[in-house]
Amino acid sequence: MTGLEYEKLVAKYLRRHGYFNVSVTKASGDYGVDVIAHKGTHRYAVQCKYYSNEVGLEAVQEAVAGKAMYKCDRAMVVTNATFTKAASELACENNVILLSGIRSAGLGDMATVISCFLLPFLFLLAGLAGMFAAVGETLIKQFQNGQYALAAYNIISIIAVGAVAAAVVFLIGKIRIRKKQK
Repeated sequence: MTGLEYEKLVAKYLRRHGYFNVSVTKASGDYGVDVIAHKGTHRYAVQCKYYSNEVGLEAVQEAVAGKAMYKCDRAMVVTNATFTKAASELACENNVILLSGIRSAGLGDMATVISCFLLPFLFLLAGLAGMFAAVGETLIKQFQNGQYALAAYNIISIIAVGAVAAAVVFLIGKIRIRKKQK
């Protein structure tokens, strides 16, 4: 991912988290501010850092300087990585908001989606297949004996249980994604 792509991703992330009038600044001569965003009565100067290592205090310094240039009353540094201790200390002294580990626009990266939705769903499908296998012989006997209504009732019951279980897996997955994003 390029720096500009990450800036656009951060802008999208901020929009999804209640910020408005979010805009990406021009690529060069941005005075250390990549995104301008509003929330409540505040105007935020946002510095974006897509790094493979920890983000240092220079990013915080740039955000503080850019805040004044863009006439913002708040500064923020957003990264996919983490921050050094020095960056955290400087941010604390200058009231700069630090957001680390932002890798997606709020929908969860692919690993999160797989761990929170796909794997539990596969276990659910395996469980449903097991239920069908367990009652399959009974269903066959019911059909052979002309007990169509009872067989249909049992099939609908299994499908209903599966639907409820799928809904529970989905809700648990959403909760797990929200917890990972905080």
